[in-house]
Amino acid sequence: MNFSKVLTVLLLALYLTSCSNHKFVESSVDPSFPVPEKAELIMKEPSEEAKHIEKFAKYKQKNVQNGTHLYENFEEEIKAKGWKEIKTVESPKIRGFQKGDKIIYLTANRDNFQLIKLKDNTQWLE
Repeated sequence: MNFSKVLTVLLLALYLTSCSNHKFVESSVDPSFPVPEKAELIMKEPSEEAKHIEKFAKYKQKNVQNGTHLYENFEEEIKAKGWKEIKTVESPKIRGFQKGDKIIYLTANRDNFQLIKLKDNTQWLE
């Protein structure tokens, strides 16, 4: 095998490794709830009508969700930080995660996601 082929294979392997190793940081809603490092916080305040919301954050992140599944490693990182998925309203777009007495709701579409903490851990209102 010549040097250029070896170099090409090594560079391809390095590229593929870097693509699959997403890094995570603390969310603005709860420091123990992770968000992708590259997610851009675009809104921190809910609408004025949403009086039942204690904390809110909307993040811009390309390809954050495919169908009802979060992108690679995001869901695994949430669970690795001790959050367990809980049964919420009958909507595939709203997912609840609980850690101790804290509940965070996550809604996502293709290019953004929102984290919502309701006042007094009240149930999600449809």
